Amino acid sequence: MARIEESGLDVPFEIFSQEVAPGHSFLKSPDWQRTMVSLNLPHKPVVVAICLVAAALHLVTGPDYAGPFRAFVTGYLIDLVLPFSLVLLLGVGLASVPVLGQPLARAGLVIGIGVIVEGSQYLGIPLFGRTFDPLDLLMYVAGAAAAVGFERLAFPAHSPPHCS
Repeated sequence: MARIEESGLDVPFEIFSQEVAPGHSFLKSPDWQRTMVSLNLPHKPVVVAICLVAAALHLVTGPDYAGPFRAFVTGYLIDLVLPFSLVLLLGVGLASVPVLGQPLARAGLVIGIGVIVEGSQYLGIPLFGRTFDPLDLLMYVAGAAAAVGFERLAFPAHSPPHCS
């Protein structure tokens, strides 16, 4: 167990004896060669808060929005935030389903739903909108990928082990 002097905390990591660069060392845990820094946030309350923010954005980012970055906010912000929140929400609500316990599987499911929605719009079927925009697909992928990264950073106890 190493003691970090600045904070006075005992942490279950050992410092590599070999410095990577002058004054910098990697942290080593007993199970991992390298350990990523984590925020260790409470899972359910944080996910619920993110989902509430995503829902509240729907109230302020409608077609009458006149604030900064209007084109991005009215055209793409929800397409970015909604997949982000859905990937996290599925991890809380359906974590007992073996496949959906994996963040990448949930991200794939959310992206797949987005592709179906945009594909239906392309075919003229108004499903959650009427206008096909290929950049919406990019926003779905970016939002889902950001959720996977956020989940690994914020909730390491709920994330699968990283392969070295």
